[in-house]
Amino acid sequence: MIDVAEQEEVIRAVGDFALKASQVLGPLTAILYGSYARGDFNLWSNVDVLLVVRDE
Repeated sequence: MIDVAEQEEVIRAVGDFALKASQVLGPLTAILYGSYARGDFNLWSNVDVLLVVRDE
């Protein structure tokens, strides 16, 4: 069973992380992928995040 509250908390945390990372790295795109993005996470799942930044 999916814990929607936990999934929403992780999504908020990823957003906070992306905001802080953008203050250091400049404009970026944050992509949540893996089990939390699919909604099939469990107790042992990690959080997969891809940050895409411009190469100047």
